[in-house]
Amino acid sequence: MIKPREMREKDRIGEIISLIFTAKRMFSGLDGVGKSKKSLSFVQFVLLRFIKEKSPQMKDIAGFLSVTPPSVTALVDHLIWLGMVKREISEEDRRVVCIAITKKGERYLEKTITESLQKMKKGLENLSVSEQEDLIRILEKMTKSEL
Repeated sequence: MIKPREMREKDRIGEIISLIFTAKRMFSGLDGVGKSKKSLSFVQFVLLRFIKEKSPQMKDIAGFLSVTPPSVTALVDHLIWLGMVKREISEEDRRVVCIAITKKGERYLEKTITESLQKMKKGLENLSVSEQEDLIRILEKMTKSEL
């Protein structure tokens, strides 16, 4: 049987988690996730940023996402279908295939990041300077703790 105090703690933690995910969705610029086949999921958005930085092989993407290489195929294929990334054969070793971002993918990232920054700035305007400093302190404390 759950004691009343434990239930309040679980409710509070659940509310915190819910608010963090709501804020992430608001600020990520990905509010339209899942509304069409041309939408990017949050994972695909993060993956697109990773591909831009690294031009990785599929095994590198699998390691980054902590999944098996076959699981990565569907994510990458969707990004290819959208024209965000492309497969490139290595000039040094034709057996090696890297995933590279396209100009369309770069434009998408730039636009989404710009929109996210605008949304974040607008959301933070609702907080006083003191509240913003508190938020920074709390987030730093949370991210430094071992989960």
